[in-house]
Amino acid sequence: MSKKSKSHEKVESDSTFEKILAGVRRTYPKKSEKELVDIAEKWNETWTHFVNTGEFMPTFSLFEALGETSNLEIEDVVVGYVNQPNIIIRFRFRGTRPESECMYDEASDELEFALRHNIRGVEKLKDIMERLEMEMIDTRRVRKVGNSLVITIPESITSLFSLKDGDYITFTYRFGEVKLRKAGSNIQ
Repeated sequence: MSKKSKSHEKVESDSTFEKILAGVRRTYPKKSEKELVDIAEKWNETWTHFVNTGEFMPTFSLFEALGETSNLEIEDVVVGYVNQPNIIIRFRFRGTRPESECMYDEASDELEFALRHNIRGVEKLKDIMERLEMEMIDTRRVRKVGNSLVITIPESITSLFSLKDGDYITFTYRFGEVKLRKAGSNIQ
């Protein structure tokens, strides 16, 4: 590499860091300069890793700091469950297709940013987040009655399936999940 190209790389790297630092200052206006530089260095490492490998997605605010939101598009959003929902955002950036895995709170922040900046494809993330907000968790106690274990079914489930005395429910077990289906019905 010639001396000229090395100095050009340094200028480009410094320019990127300055943009990131300016973005960090906008995002965290009350932090000290030392804290801001520390955050900017981490963001810069994240960005460098992302650009070189495409393996890790920075938060949308980093794209904003570098003026790259016009090149960003959300392609697909998938929800996975471990202990709580984790949201996988598949997106397109300058022709590449990386993905990011976020916890619910992180995905809420990303949605807020994407809506504020009108990122293409934001409706996919918005639909998933709205669906997750509508999901209910209902815990019921199992009781022993004679030789059987009995559990009451939440009213929302009985109304969804239109269950009445004498109906049959089919249980499908797969990969640690159980799906319910009313016998003779397509509703799951």
